Amino acid sequence: MAAAIVDSGGNLVYFEKMDNTLIASINISIEKARSAVFFKGPTKGFEDELRGGGLIVLGVHGAVPLEGGIPVAHRRQHCRCHRGFGRELPAGRPVRQGGRGFV
Repeated sequence: MAAAIVDSGGNLVYFEKMDNTLIASINISIEKARSAVFFKGPTKGFEDELRGGGLIVLGVHGAVPLEGGIPVAHRRQHCRCHRGFGRELPAGRPVRQGGRGFV
């Protein structure tokens, strides 16, 4: 599992991963966090659109159609975090929500 937090410009400010995390999970977690910044909302919206047949999402640069990139505000500054990639979603949900408590 990997978790990333980016600032309002999409710049990585915090990253952590568990031992034996897939290498691909590192970049996926960062890109999900950036997607939440650039589009000002959770990445689950893109996933839902794609599941509903909206293939146009695949052509939008920077849109990551995977649940996990969520908006977070800290001291009135918006940042985004990612719940972590590499676990089944039901097990990951508490991790994702826990990111809100972190910042």
